[in-house]
Order: sequence, then C-alpha cells, then structure tokens
Amino acid sequence: MAFIAPLLPAITAIAAVGAAGVSALGAIQQGNATAAADKYNAEVEQQRAQQAQETAAAQAGQEQVQSRANVGQQEAAFAAGGLDVGSGTPLLVMSDTAAKGELKAALTQWQGQTQAAADVSQGTLDTAQGQAASTAGGIKAGSTLLTGLTQAGMSYYGGAGTSPSTNMPVTYSASGPGGLSPLG
Repeated sequence: MAFIAPLLPAITAIAAVGAAGVSALGAIQQGNATAAADKYNAEVEQQRAQQAQETAAAQAGQEQVQSRANVGQQEAAFAAGGLDVGSGTPLLVMSDTAAKGELKAALTQWQGQTQAAADVSQGTLDTAQGQAASTAGGIKAGSTLLTGLTQAGMSYYGGAGTSPSTNMPVTYSASGPGGLSPLG
C-alpha cells in the first residue's frame, strides 16, 4: 500500500483532468444541442411565415370573389327594380360595396404579411440564440478545462508555489474568495 502513496498526486491530477475533459465535452454537446433546437425552431418559423402569407392570399382571394358576388346581386336587384345601374345611387352603392370588398382583401393581405414578418423575426432570434448557445458551450468547455488543469496542477504539486515578489515558497488554497488564495 505504501507504493501507492507517492502516486496519489499523479492519480488525482489525472482524474481531475479526465473529469474536466468529460465536463467540457458535456458543455460543448449541450451548446450544440441547444443550437440545433434553435435552428429547428427558426426553420419552423420560416414555414409559419410562408403559411401565413399563403393563407392570407387565399382568404383575400375569397373576399374578392365574395365582394364581386355582392356587387352582382346588388346590380341584379337594382335592375329588377327598374333602376339604371350605370348612374346615380345604384352605381354609388355598388362602387361602395366593391371598395369595401377590396379594402377587406387588402387588410387580410396586410395581416398575413405582418404575421409572416413576426414569424421571420422570431426565426432570426432563434438563430441568434442558437449561435449564442453554441458559443457559450465552447466558452464553458474552455473554462472547465482550465479549472480542471488548475486543480490537477494543485493536486500534483500539493498546492505549493513560490511568491513572485519574494521568491519564497507559498501554499495556495482553491477555497478562498475569487479562486486561489495564499495559505501562509
């Protein structure tokens, strides 16, 4: 058992590096998974934008057809009553009905375009969040590796070092505020 004691600092250091490596890999994978999910969400938003535009165009087309049918019914009713549909009140009523139908169709188109723009904006935001998550995963991985390497070094060397100002031996502890702090 005595032969293991001298190896403990090296074993502890290797374990710290291994744990840091596994943790860093996990951070990268988490960042990549979040980025992939956000990319998928961005693609869904693009599809929703396309669907909103297509739905609005179809509804606007139906509203235009309905408007023309309404004008046609008005024209038939006025003509059946013996009124001149080419002038006066009948023409004004039919023109007003047609204008309201076109306005309703244009409003439907505008609403579809507005929804599509919102969906595209959300997709852009999702893409940016994915890129940020991927970057954050890489940064966290680097930080984890540096922390692990520092802990490995402290384990291997017993937390001892020399003071840069006095060149005297100093022992450090990782438990102090802000990281390493001198023990003596």
